[in-house]
Amino acid sequence: MKEETATHLARALERHPNLECVTLEKHFIGDDGAARLAEHLSSNFSVLSLSLAKNRISPPGASCLADYLSLNPPLQTLSLSHNRLGDQGAQAIARALRSNRNLTNLSLRGCGIGEDGLIALADAISSNPSICSFQLWGNSFSRKAAKAFHDLLKDSDRGFAHIDFFTNEVDEQIDIVRVE
Repeated sequence: MKEETATHLARALERHPNLECVTLEKHFIGDDGAARLAEHLSSNFSVLSLSLAKNRISPPGASCLADYLSLNPPLQTLSLSHNRLGDQGAQAIARALRSNRNLTNLSLRGCGIGEDGLIALADAISSNPSICSFQLWGNSFSRKAAKAFHDLLKDSDRGFAHIDFFTNEVDEQIDIVRVE
């Protein structure tokens, strides 16, 4: 599936206003497809779960999806795992999380996110009480990013429902450990 097919799907979403779950994985919609989908989703108030894993979405597409998230749609679950979001895409999502209060589950596994993007996400999750589940395994956790999440998890009394890693502090060194 390419960008034009994503446009057709986006239009179909408009015709099915009660659709709650959209799973569009491994279809290579790219940034243009993500932009078109975000545009059409902004007028759909029933989609609660959106999975766009493995679609070759990079920072420009992530930015369009972040704009959609900033509108505070009823979306509760978003998976952008295994796309090429990088720090810029993660920072765009993080900015959107500051105003979005409906998203509860976020999966950004294996998105090529480095220190700056991970720290931005930790900060955004810390300030967003609705996020109760996040998956970030497979990104580049530096010591500084690991500490940001360590502080988030240590200082939070929210009791996150699901996280795919935990932090471990030994001799003032913080490591990230995957949860199977």
